[in-house]
Amino acid sequence: MALSAPPNFDAIEIEGVMVSIRPDFLVGGGGGQNRVGSGILRVAKAPDAMGGKKPETRLKRGEIRREMARYMVAMQQLLLDAQKGVLGIPDRDLCFIADVRLGERIGPAPDHAVRLRDIRGACKQIGSLWASVTPKPALFKKP
Repeated sequence: MALSAPPNFDAIEIEGVMVSIRPDFLVGGGGGQNRVGSGILRVAKAPDAMGGKKPETRLKRGEIRREMARYMVAMQQLLLDAQKGVLGIPDRDLCFIADVRLGERIGPAPDHAVRLRDIRGACKQIGSLWASVTPKPALFKKP
């Protein structure tokens, strides 16, 4: 698997919302007709899949991490699609999350297209509500 450092991507617009997606590396690519994907190394602690006392809790936490990773894979595809082929032809099967805590490579979900629609729908809703959100004044106070 050919890996390379990603460029410093600009935020992309999804349904009127600017979204910043920062993969840790590119997979394949190089321009022209090459296929390109991207990957993210996930080392975050929460939720700790092995931290639960009960086996059911460990399974549930692991599945939460997998579910988040599947959406992150979809976001990576949206990022690569937004590059208009400059890096190569986006290939969702080359996009993945390497989850260190789980010790797994997580690729696109079987319902990947549904996830892309969900992301676009969420951004559309955020865009329509954003103007009505007023931050609490305490957020602007310096400690």
